Amino acid sequence: ERIVSSLSRSDILDWLITPDLERSYWKYKDLRNYDEQTYRSLLHYNPSGILFFLHQKQKNHPGIDEMLLEVLSAIITDGRVRDESLLNSLIRRVDSNSYSDEWATLCIQLVKIDVLKLSHHGYYPECLKTYFFRYPVRIGEIYSTDPELFSKLFSYVYHLPDEAFRDYHLFRVWSDTMFDQSQENYKISSLLADAFAKSPSGNDGIFPHEFVRIALEDYSDSTLTNDVARSKIYLQGARFVTDGLHEKQLADQFQRNAIEMELSYPQTAEICDTYRIAMRQNPNLIVGMLK
Repeated sequence: ERIVSSLSRSDILDWLITPDLERSYWKYKDLRNYDEQTYRSLLHYNPSGILFFLHQKQKNHPGIDEMLLEVLSAIITDGRVRDESLLNSLIRRVDSNSYSDEWATLCIQLVKIDVLKLSHHGYYPECLKTYFFRYPVRIGEIYSTDPELFSKLFSYVYHLPDEAFRDYHLFRVWSDTMFDQSQENYKISSLLADAFAKSPSGNDGIFPHEFVRIALEDYSDSTLTNDVARSKIYLQGARFVTDGLHEKQLADQFQRNAIEMELSYPQTAEICDTYRIAMRQNPNLIVGMLK
């Protein structure tokens, strides 16, 4: 079992008379040129060994195919991956070209077993943004059944896909579902506030987007509005300054925004005013607000 993986005899497969010998032989093998027998053996004993072949294949044929789905499913069953960077590179390439619910579900499982790691400064797959926008009830289900997975998926990194800001009806289906779930779950309330804080500016150049403004007015929830403001401040980032000129300019801008929004969108005006106050303080006070 210790030496079999280093052997290259033409009749080596005849030597693999037990599952342990087969596993030992295929443990560090890779698929470079496709043949069915090698593929099937690796799929069973070492699915990570197929990633290089898939990576090369995706260069010429980007997208999701049955082989990719089969290999990722096998990796999830195996519970490990030999080269996380190769897997992440493959996921990014496919993710930028394709979407399906099956693809998103596989990525969720890869996050669950820690072979796909999401971080505040890392890559967040587009398929997950889209999936949780289209199925917001799944967010609450995951929190109820697997809080650890919820933390891996949503701690600081989730934000809405571009499609969320193209159709107001679909946006409200998502935000209303999230708001309903947030009434009894502060984690989902925090996630909703973060998602609102990461929205683009509106057509008038004022933050947040019009869809978010209307939702905040309808909810009239001061806690949610304040959390959106604080999350926005956090995203801006506290930094050391010299003369404070930049912060003063931002404060003046948000003061003008607050005045402009006061009649039509008082909740948005409140966000602008909170941001204005923060920008007039030093970075230590901003950090204090966040705490």
